[in-house]
Amino acid sequence: MTVSYNLDVSSVSSFSFFKLLFRWKGSIWKFVIKELVAWLFGFYAIFCLYRYILTPDQKRLFERIAENCDRELDYIPLTFLLGFFVTIIIDRWRQIFNNMGWIEKSVMTL
Repeated sequence: MTVSYNLDVSSVSSFSFFKLLFRWKGSIWKFVIKELVAWLFGFYAIFCLYRYILTPDQKRLFERIAENCDRELDYIPLTFLLGFFVTIIIDRWRQIFNNMGWIEKSVMTL
């Protein structure tokens, strides 16, 4: 089924881009919204736990654990992992692009 977005694109308002973004069937928001909500829930749960529930001694212990996790993360740099991720994504796009049928290939076959 073809979805037409012409009416949304033709109307100009301050929220038309966001309206189109959330209406789009292949929108990135529809793929990441569950992970985003889970991450935000976890972040604010830890934030409220640290800010309002823990005692000062428990806060110091939490900070030591956080510093230890930060030191362990230095062994594998984030840019190194990001490089692998970007390489995988670019290879997928290049493979899709190379597998597209072009009119020149069809003409040369005929």
